[in-house]
Amino acid sequence: MGYLPDYTDQGFLPIGRWQANSLEDIANKYISEDDYHRQRLWKEWAELTSLAKSAYGYIIACWLGGSFFTTKPDPEDIDCVYIIADKAFTNPIEPDHASIFQAIWRKGKHSVDIQVLRFRPFLGDEPIPSPERDYVRERGQWDEYWSKYRDKSLIIHKDKQAAYPSRGYLEVMIDGYPRPE
Repeated sequence: MGYLPDYTDQGFLPIGRWQANSLEDIANKYISEDDYHRQRLWKEWAELTSLAKSAYGYIIACWLGGSFFTTKPDPEDIDCVYIIADKAFTNPIEPDHASIFQAIWRKGKHSVDIQVLRFRPFLGDEPIPSPERDYVRERGQWDEYWSKYRDKSLIIHKDKQAAYPSRGYLEVMIDGYPRPE
């Protein structure tokens, strides 16, 4: 069962990856009826998610974070990592939709800042093979990146606080993890 936390006194989600039960729960918790800016960003995120789903047929999950999930009055964007099975990403069911989605992804800095994490399952009882090792490294890298407050002034002044986790992010299952074939 998921739990969506309140913001901390600093205006962030508490440290950790917070599992949401549904997209509706996220919208109800973090987007007020009179916050038209967040409503617009959320609608654009939903449209990109729909495009990704039509392209690949299956989105395992999404990680959501950034300034959208803070108390900042006018966030620039929604940060999103789509977790998509490597097989689905490599062989899209709608190649034209996949081309559009990938062009948006590679262009960057849209009102939804998207990344893709290509899920590669592996058994955990032996050394991790190379492609799967890349997946594990990237997954850990995104988790680490999203847990930090990336205030440019802290980074410029080499403030050690910037090196430590200080905020959380959300995870929501879209279609869930596929069953082994």
